[in-house]
Amino acid sequence: MPQNEFRFDTYCGGFCGACPQFIATESGTVDAFAAQNNKTPGEVICYGCKSDVLCGWCKICPLKKCAESRGLEFCGDCNEYPCDVLQRHIDNPDYPYHSLVPQQMADIRAMGVDAWLAGQDRRWRCPTCNARFSWFDSTCPNCGAKTRSWSE
Repeated sequence: MPQNEFRFDTYCGGFCGACPQFIATESGTVDAFAAQNNKTPGEVICYGCKSDVLCGWCKICPLKKCAESRGLEFCGDCNEYPCDVLQRHIDNPDYPYHSLVPQQMADIRAMGVDAWLAGQDRRWRCPTCNARFSWFDSTCPNCGAKTRSWSE
Protein backbone atom coordinates (compact mmCIF):
# COMPACT_ATOMS: atom_id res chain seq x y z
CA MET A 1 0.00 0.00 0.00
CA PRO A 2 1.33 3.46 -0.82
CA GLN A 3 2.36 5.45 2.25
CA ASN A 4 0.10 8.34 1.33
CA GLU A 5 -3.09 6.27 1.07
CA PHE A 6 -5.57 7.05 3.84
CA ARG A 7 -7.15 4.06 5.62
CA PHE A 8 -10.27 4.80 7.60
CA ASP A 9 -10.86 1.36 9.13
CA THR A 10 -9.06 -0.08 12.15
CA TYR A 11 -8.43 -3.57 13.42
CA CYS A 12 -10.50 -2.93 16.55
CA GLY A 13 -13.53 -1.60 14.68
CA GLY A 14 -12.93 2.10 15.19
CA PHE A 15 -13.17 4.78 12.52
CA CYS A 16 -9.94 6.70 11.86
CA GLY A 17 -11.89 9.43 10.08
CA ALA A 18 -13.05 10.76 13.48
CA CYS A 19 -9.52 10.95 14.94
CA PRO A 20 -8.28 14.55 15.31
CA GLN A 21 -4.74 13.66 14.16
CA PHE A 22 -6.06 11.82 11.11
CA ILE A 23 -8.33 14.78 10.31
CA ALA A 24 -5.39 17.18 10.61
CA THR A 25 -3.34 15.02 8.26
CA GLU A 26 -6.15 14.61 5.73
CA SER A 27 -7.03 18.31 5.78
CA GLY A 28 -3.44 19.53 5.58
CA THR A 29 -3.55 21.28 8.97
CA VAL A 30 -0.88 19.19 10.71
CA ASP A 31 1.36 22.16 11.54
CA ALA A 32 -1.44 24.09 13.27
CA PHE A 33 -2.74 20.99 15.07
CA ALA A 34 0.76 20.09 16.24
CA ALA A 35 1.37 23.62 17.54
CA GLN A 36 -1.98 23.66 19.38
CA ASN A 37 -1.16 20.32 21.03
CA ASN A 38 2.51 20.98 21.83
CA LYS A 39 3.71 18.31 19.41
CA THR A 40 5.88 18.23 16.35
CA PRO A 41 4.22 17.67 12.98
CA GLY A 42 6.01 14.30 12.79
CA GLU A 43 4.23 13.20 15.96
CA VAL A 44 0.84 14.08 14.49
CA ILE A 45 0.88 12.80 10.91
CA CYS A 46 -1.25 9.68 10.51
CA TYR A 47 -2.86 8.02 7.50
CA GLY A 48 -4.83 5.55 9.62
CA CYS A 49 -4.37 2.38 11.60
CA LYS A 50 -3.89 0.16 8.58
CA SER A 51 -1.47 2.47 6.78
CA ASP A 52 2.30 2.70 6.91
CA VAL A 53 2.25 6.25 8.36
CA LEU A 54 1.15 6.19 12.00
CA CYS A 55 1.18 8.58 14.93
CA GLY A 56 1.59 8.08 18.67
CA TRP A 57 -0.49 5.27 20.07
CA CYS A 58 -1.21 3.78 16.65
CA LYS A 59 2.49 2.91 16.25
CA ILE A 60 2.50 0.70 19.34
CA CYS A 61 -1.12 -0.47 19.54
CA PRO A 62 -1.19 -4.09 20.78
CA LEU A 63 -4.47 -4.74 18.93
CA LYS A 64 -2.91 -3.77 15.60
CA LYS A 65 0.17 -5.88 16.30
CA CYS A 66 -1.93 -8.92 17.26
CA ALA A 67 -4.33 -8.67 14.30
CA GLU A 68 -1.47 -8.24 11.84
CA SER A 69 0.42 -11.20 13.33
CA ARG A 70 -2.70 -13.36 12.89
CA GLY A 71 -3.44 -12.09 9.38
CA LEU A 72 -6.79 -10.62 10.44
CA GLU A 73 -8.54 -7.57 8.99
CA PHE A 74 -10.56 -7.02 12.17
CA CYS A 75 -10.37 -8.23 15.77
CA GLY A 76 -13.93 -9.48 15.28
CA ASP A 77 -12.57 -12.09 12.86
CA CYS A 78 -10.55 -13.70 15.66
CA ASN A 79 -11.78 -16.84 17.40
CA GLU A 80 -10.70 -15.21 20.70
CA TYR A 81 -12.91 -12.13 20.14
CA PRO A 82 -13.29 -10.26 22.41
CA CYS A 83 -9.97 -10.94 24.09
CA ASP A 84 -8.83 -9.32 27.34
CA VAL A 85 -6.70 -6.75 25.50
CA LEU A 86 -9.64 -5.66 23.34
CA GLN A 87 -11.97 -5.60 26.35
CA ARG A 88 -9.57 -3.27 28.21
CA HIS A 89 -9.53 -1.07 25.10
CA ILE A 90 -13.34 -0.99 25.02
CA ASP A 91 -13.60 -0.27 28.76
CA ASN A 92 -10.91 2.46 28.88
CA PRO A 93 -12.57 5.45 30.59
CA ASP A 94 -10.10 7.88 28.98
CA TYR A 95 -11.57 7.06 25.56
CA PRO A 96 -15.31 6.54 26.06
CA TYR A 97 -15.97 6.27 22.32
CA HIS A 98 -14.14 2.91 22.43
CA SER A 99 -17.33 1.57 24.02
CA LEU A 100 -18.81 1.73 20.50
CA VAL A 101 -16.43 -0.99 19.26
CA PRO A 102 -18.69 -4.04 19.85
CA GLN A 103 -21.57 -2.43 17.94
CA GLN A 104 -19.25 -1.23 15.19
CA MET A 105 -17.77 -4.72 14.85
CA ALA A 106 -21.29 -6.18 14.60
CA ASP A 107 -22.19 -3.56 11.97
CA ILE A 108 -19.06 -4.36 9.94
CA ARG A 109 -20.01 -8.06 9.98
CA ALA A 110 -23.64 -7.36 9.08
CA MET A 111 -23.21 -4.80 6.30
CA GLY A 112 -19.62 -5.23 5.14
CA VAL A 113 -16.74 -2.84 5.61
CA ASP A 114 -17.48 -0.61 2.57
CA ALA A 115 -21.07 0.12 3.62
CA TRP A 116 -19.97 0.60 7.23
CA LEU A 117 -17.24 3.04 6.18
CA ALA A 118 -19.72 5.02 4.07
CA GLY A 119 -22.06 5.26 7.06
CA GLN A 120 -19.25 6.31 9.39
CA ASP A 121 -18.11 8.94 6.90
CA ARG A 122 -21.63 10.44 6.90
CA ARG A 123 -21.93 10.17 10.68
CA TRP A 124 -18.69 12.09 11.34
CA ARG A 125 -19.43 15.01 9.01
CA CYS A 126 -21.11 18.25 9.95
CA PRO A 127 -24.76 18.31 8.89
CA THR A 128 -24.41 22.01 8.02
CA CYS A 129 -21.17 22.27 6.02
CA ASN A 130 -20.11 18.61 5.54
CA ALA A 131 -16.69 19.14 7.16
CA ARG A 132 -15.26 16.20 9.08
CA PHE A 133 -15.31 16.48 12.90
CA SER A 134 -13.72 14.35 15.60
CA TRP A 135 -14.91 12.27 18.54
CA PHE A 136 -14.05 15.22 20.79
CA ASP A 137 -15.79 18.04 18.91
CA SER A 138 -19.08 19.37 20.22
CA THR A 139 -19.15 21.98 17.46
CA CYS A 140 -17.93 21.83 13.88
CA PRO A 141 -14.36 23.13 13.63
CA ASN A 142 -15.24 24.61 10.23
CA CYS A 143 -18.60 26.39 10.69
CA GLY A 144 -19.32 26.17 14.43
CA ALA A 145 -22.57 24.21 14.09
CA LYS A 146 -23.43 21.80 16.90
CA THR A 147 -22.28 18.26 16.16
CA ARG A 148 -23.50 14.95 17.52
CA SER A 149 -21.49 13.51 20.38
CA TRP A 150 -19.67 10.20 19.98
CA SER A 151 -22.52 8.48 21.88
CA GLU A 152 -25.37 9.67 19.63
